[in-house]
Amino acid sequence: MARNQTTSFSIARYILFFILGLLGIGIGVWILTADRRAAYDTPPSPTKTVANIDNAIADRIARDPCARDVADAVARMWAYTPDNVPTPYKEMAQEYANETLQVSVQGNCNDIQFKCHSGDVRRNCDPCAVTTGRLFAQSQQTADWIEEQCGK
Repeated sequence: MARNQTTSFSIARYILFFILGLLGIGIGVWILTADRRAAYDTPPSPTKTVANIDNAIADRIARDPCARDVADAVARMWAYTPDNVPTPYKEMAQEYANETLQVSVQGNCNDIQFKCHSGDVRRNCDPCAVTTGRLFAQSQQTADWIEEQCGK
């Protein structure tokens, strides 16, 4: 048999080399992107506070009687007459609690450790989701009403 004849065995060997090459390239790409995937799945610091009044508003509430009165009125509204809370702020609180997470989050809520994975609905895995959403919306309402009623 001549050396330069093509046989079914030599064709199968080339196909095998091609498949092994593709497999090697696929594994190489997977290894190179594994670091990037791990970085996206790294949860934020559990000490990060999601909802807070920024320092400028907090300072204003401390020194301005008008801002203090507005902050107290908003706090009383949320505590005692939640039906009077304007709809946009209620929706803001609900949106936060019902948000589908894009990244993994872990934290501590009232000494309960929790971890939410990407794609989870926040309220299903975070025991403080509703409370935090309410605080976020209340803070935003306070800031908006201080600007509206007390000026800049």
